[in-house]
Amino acid sequence: MLAKSKIIAMAAVGAAMLAGASVAQADGMPGMRGHDHTGITVPDIKQATDFFVNVLGCKEAMSFGPFADEKGNFMTQLVNVNPRAVINKITQLRCGYGSNIELFQYTSPDQKDMTPKNSDIGAITSLSMSTT
Repeated sequence: MLAKSKIIAMAAVGAAMLAGASVAQADGMPGMRGHDHTGITVPDIKQATDFFVNVLGCKEAMSFGPFADEKGNFMTQLVNVNPRAVINKITQLRCGYGSNIELFQYTSPDQKDMTPKNSDIGAITSLSMSTT
């Protein structure tokens, strides 16, 4: 009987501790259920796709393009780039059970082709992968 009382007491203490424990949670955007994909502009989409597929093991889901508007301002309205910018190709990749990656290869009259340092705004500074 004493052993049963100890088990019940330990269960009660454990339940009380769990009830008082707070779950780490951010006050996110109302209604947001998750993150679908991240877009990365790359200088060579074939080389970038090769890295994600053959090195990291991602799967190519689809590719499409080009997109351009030779006379209007569709590109500025759609993605806030120079109106004469061209998205040569977009490739979407699926990497395990995480978020998707969307690769873009652009050309544009005002394009900067300098690789940013890790400290520059917009630079990709790390790649996080889960193996479990």
